[in-house]
Amino acid sequence: MSVFTSPQTNPEGLPTQNTNNNNQSEVGNVSSGIHGTPETCNDPYIEPSRTHLLPLKSLITETHSNDKLQWISSVVDSAKRRFGRIPRGGWNLIVHNFNTRFLVQKSISDVKKLLKVKPHSETCGNQNDVGVTENGNSLSKTEISLYGKCKEEFNFQIKRVVSISRDSRKPTKKIPYKLVKKDILVALDAVISNYVLTCPPKDINEITDIIFAGQCAYENLVLKNKIRTSWRENIEKRITKFKENLTLIANFSSLKSKSEKDTALDFMCSFGYKKSRKGETTRICTLIEDRIKIMEKRISIYESRKSFRRDNFCFELNRRRFYRNLNGGEDNKYTLPEGECLSFWEKIWKKDENHIVTDVVGKRITGIEQSPVDIKPDFIKSIINYAPNWKTSGCDGVYCFLLRSLNLSIIIYVMKF
Repeated sequence: MSVFTSPQTNPEGLPTQNTNNNNQSEVGNVSSGIHGTPETCNDPYIEPSRTHLLPLKSLITETHSNDKLQWISSVVDSAKRRFGRIPRGGWNLIVHNFNTRFLVQKSISDVKKLLKVKPHSETCGNQNDVGVTENGNSLSKTEISLYGKCKEEFNFQIKRVVSISRDSRKPTKKIPYKLVKKDILVALDAVISNYVLTCPPKDINEITDIIFAGQCAYENLVLKNKIRTSWRENIEKRITKFKENLTLIANFSSLKSKSEKDTALDFMCSFGYKKSRKGETTRICTLIEDRIKIMEKRISIYESRKSFRRDNFCFELNRRRFYRNLNGGEDNKYTLPEGECLSFWEKIWKKDENHIVTDVVGKRITGIEQSPVDIKPDFIKSIINYAPNWKTSGCDGVYCFLLRSLNLSIIIYVMKF
């Protein structure tokens, strides 16, 4: 016998679960006074069971910004201030209104990525955070403070460099290209350009002084005061203490002084010493020796890593010094007599007194030698770009990596000389 069951009743004649849910939702809507409103009927993302999204919907309608970043950030901030978080199902509603308002097709992940992008007003700063340099360029507060530090340091270095003779100048330390701080170089470039415009150099030596002062200023600006740690001294003290106690424990049976016995017993008790057990002294001595080896291994690893970093930096920046250090500072065993060396070089550099001057030129002349040399700023910039980073010509100590970051104004002054 078949039993017919309607969609709204079960075999026992009781209402189904769907009917209960529908009735409860209708009662809730009527009691809230929002049954049949356009928001609940027309919005596909607000179902009768999701009436908790209506306050979020009102927040979205109150936001009238035409910028995508400002709109999404204001909606999310308002929702977090009111609810403490985005309600369940709120992102679907936010994305739906975002796509409808700006006529785009974005997913939830795309809209969340927009929140990570800072608006232009935040990146540039407020009007109070923007200043003007000597050239009239607008900069933020951080850039202005960095520019001021670079200018103060450069003015100090230019006065110091002028007082030092060029032969006694020591070149600045070489730095790996990846560790060069470009923001400081940009600020120094602006400082040097303004200095050249206000105090034009008279000759090539003054230009060298300006560039070398810029290098010294960069070196002092990036200099960090390293805090010396005493971990190695502490480990060495512990090793010495362990060795002394190891000697006392090894000779524990022959100790006569009471203080030495008490010291040895205290140290042995820290390793779980028990007098009733056999072979405790041997076990504790083995543990102490292992501790000493571990601490010595730690120091040796530190020394090996330190020497590796030093040799690696030396190989990258000063390869000649690296190969010189491979011998460990050993003197050359094969030496020549000084008298023979002196006589040889005297013959090499001796002037030829019988030199005959003739009017015949043994050089082919094509006619282009008399044409003027055309040196343009682009030509000088191409030479600088192809120069090695740390190549320095002569004793001026000017590196090419700083020349590359300088403005074209300093190169124009180089062309005059």
